[in-house]
Amino acid sequence: MDSFFNLRNNDRYLVCTLSFVLFCILMSCPVFGGSFAAAPGTIAFENMLKSGYAETEIFANNPEDVPVDVEIIAEGQIAEWLSFYPESLVLEPQSTGDSLVIIRPPWDAANGQYEGTITLVSRPRYKQTHDVQYGLNIETAVILKVSAEVVGEQIVDYSVADMSLESVEVGYAVPLTFSGKNDGNVRVTPKISIDVYNSNRSILVSSNNITPESVMPTVKKTETIHIATENLQEGQYWANISVSVFDEIIYTKMITFDILEKGALLLSGEFVQLISNRPWSSPEDIVRFYAIFMNTGEVPATAKFKGEIYLDDVLVDMIESDEMFVEVGGTINLTAYYTPKRTGIYTVEGIVHYSGKSTYTKGTVLNVFSDTQNNNFFVEYKYLITMASVLFLVFFSMKVSGDILGKSKVDMDSTSQKYKKIDTSFDDAARKGERLKRKIRHMKYSRR
Repeated sequence: MDSFFNLRNNDRYLVCTLSFVLFCILMSCPVFGGSFAAAPGTIAFENMLKSGYAETEIFANNPEDVPVDVEIIAEGQIAEWLSFYPESLVLEPQSTGDSLVIIRPPWDAANGQYEGTITLVSRPRYKQTHDVQYGLNIETAVILKVSAEVVGEQIVDYSVADMSLESVEVGYAVPLTFSGKNDGNVRVTPKISIDVYNSNRSILVSSNNITPESVMPTVKKTETIHIATENLQEGQYWANISVSVFDEIIYTKMITFDILEKGALLLSGEFVQLISNRPWSSPEDIVRFYAIFMNTGEVPATAKFKGEIYLDDVLVDMIESDEMFVEVGGTINLTAYYTPKRTGIYTVEGIVHYSGKSTYTKGTVLNVFSDTQNNNFFVEYKYLITMASVLFLVFFSMKVSGDILGKSKVDMDSTSQKYKKIDTSFDDAARKGERLKRKIRHMKYSRR
């Protein structure tokens, strides 16, 4: 290091610049930062009964360029009351996921206010990215505050937000879609009464009483039920709909709809995308594929995904989803499962069959690598090797600069000695000349 401080300004500037550039290169290697986020920051469960129920959603966002595992942990007074579905998340790069938080106070919980926290811990899945490695495995934690109020009073508070009917062709049931929310602390089972009238609303054509699914406290639910239309001919009709809870009517609405001739409505659908929950996986992992299908037609449809899986252009397996009902304008995820047995890059292709029709083919890629492939020495210790290389280059540059300076110093000393010898020679010659002159003068005086 002494040689560095003995350098001239220009040489010292050169070494510092080289070190700075190498440092910037090192720091440009990707490092998973602390930008992981979760919401909402505060969760409050109010007016809960003993042995009651409430739920809400939490969201986690991964803005980084690598996938992360997210562990969800409950702590505090209400830790035993909380459960999560799912209990952990796998977030792909630049994606958002959600988990359902359910709270159930025990039957012997005392009335009062309780506190707790939900911690979401994010861990980079750097071992599964293969071509992009991170030098630091940094965990990031976000803490959400949770409070719960336990009371002894039953509260009934159910409301209907919206309700609609769709026109259908002759022979099809009329879909009734409604949204409701339970803001109380007891389970609610709404009852729906439907009276159908003719076009001028003068004649009652049919009556229906329907009981949809129960709604738990804090839950908002949108549900579609179907009204039988066997006795209805083509034409316009009016439906007088009322919703009651515990024999009290809380909502009424008059809605019109049409019964159309056969073939009047269009059957159409779109296979939007095929994705998987684990595009990077290992042998024996259970991989879910989601075929996203949207009903773009004018009538409800049933849809089913069928796919083929190829490895090295060879068909190795086939997958399919369950058949699902899709409302007009609705979008669903048709889920199929596959467990790869070997490593490699798989190609997955398939189509969606809906109500006798089929879509264009969509596909995706599944990358399967074994754990031994992830443990390559250079890949695992790439960061340390890079650091050691940079430090070696910096000190090597200093050593070379010091050697050059030392050599220059020796050369200058040698030249200086030569000049000193020349000066000494001139002085000796001058003294000898003076002595010679004195001898000549002495000889002249002697002859006289």
